[in-house]
Amino acid sequence: MLVRGNKFKESGFSLVEVMVVMALIAVLATLAAPSYRVWIQNTRIRTTAESIQNGLQKAKTEALRNNARVSFTLNGDASWAVGCVNPTATCPANIETASKVEATSDIAINTDSGNMVITFTNLGMRDPAEAADEFNQVSIDMSSMSAADSRNLDVRVGPGGNVKMCDPEVVAPDLRAC
Repeated sequence: MLVRGNKFKESGFSLVEVMVVMALIAVLATLAAPSYRVWIQNTRIRTTAESIQNGLQKAKTEALRNNARVSFTLNGDASWAVGCVNPTATCPANIETASKVEATSDIAINTDSGNMVITFTNLGMRDPAEAADEFNQVSIDMSSMSAADSRNLDVRVGPGGNVKMCDPEVVAPDLRAC
C-alpha cells in the first residue's frame, strides 16, 4: 500500500483476479494437452526416421571413404549397425551402431521386402548383385495413434544410393512428397 496524504492506494492483484487467470490457464492447458500429445508422438516418428536416414547415409559415406562394400542392418526396434561386408584393418566389421531410439515401443518399422539389410558399393551405390533381396523403403508409423493423427514417414533408397525421407500422404510438387 502506498500512502498519499490521508488516502491509501492499493497496488497488486486481488485474489479473485488471480483465480480467474488460473482458471483460464487450466482451461487452455486442458484444450492443448491432446494436441501436445499428438505432436510429441509425431516427433518420435520423425526422430526414428531421421535416425534410420542418418544410418543409411553413414553406410554410403563409409563405403566411399573405405573404398569397400559396406552394409546397413536395421533391427525391428529401430536400432541399426553399419559395417564392412569384408572386414579389413582399415574397414572394420562394426563401424557404427545406434541403439534403440528413445521410447520406440509403439513405433512400427516395416520394409517393402521384409529384409533389413542393404549394401552399398565402393562407389556409394546400392550393390546391384544384392539389390533384388534388399529393401527400397522403410515405413515408420505409430501403432498407438489414429491414422488421422499420425504423420507417417518413409525413408527410401534409390538404385544410385540416394537416401530420402518423405511423407507418403503429401503429393507433388511438395518437396516432402515421396
